[in-house]
Amino acid sequence: KSLEQDELEVKGGALELDRTRMVPVSDSFTVMVQGQPFGFQVTSLERDGDGWAYRERSQLATIVQQQTEVRFGPDFSMRSTRQSGRFQGQDMKLDLRYADGTVSGEGVTPGAQGMTPVKFEGVTTPVGTVDDNLVQGLLPYFRWTADASFTVAILASGKGVVESRTYKVAG
Repeated sequence: KSLEQDELEVKGGALELDRTRMVPVSDSFTVMVQGQPFGFQVTSLERDGDGWAYRERSQLATIVQQQTEVRFGPDFSMRSTRQSGRFQGQDMKLDLRYADGTVSGEGVTPGAQGMTPVKFEGVTTPVGTVDDNLVQGLLPYFRWTADASFTVAILASGKGVVESRTYKVAG
């Protein structure tokens, strides 16, 4: 079956999240390899003026160390993302600014060919677009049911493109 051009475009839409359950919270876990600690991840969701800030700090031995902060409004509209750290001994960073339905950013991110500069300007972000660094922090607030399925516009922040991703209950 042939697809029409508009079927290929990423569609936005309001996020169907349970806002009543959103409260400041933090979580952490240890990554174990063969019974030994190998790394960790610490996350927090905090009030930030009229909106929220999601922070994540993680480390996998000496391979990856990373700190991320994503700020978003009370309506889940993205405001900014900042990320810094090291990947296999090399510095990485990302700085994104969302405004008026677009996002612009620059940084240096890991890629197949090593550390890769990234820079983009005015990428259109449909309503409901979520920064890929925030998805994990929002998953507990989706309205999960036995047959739930959510298609979300996701900004792949290291590439500067918006992708459509579907999250669903599989069992």
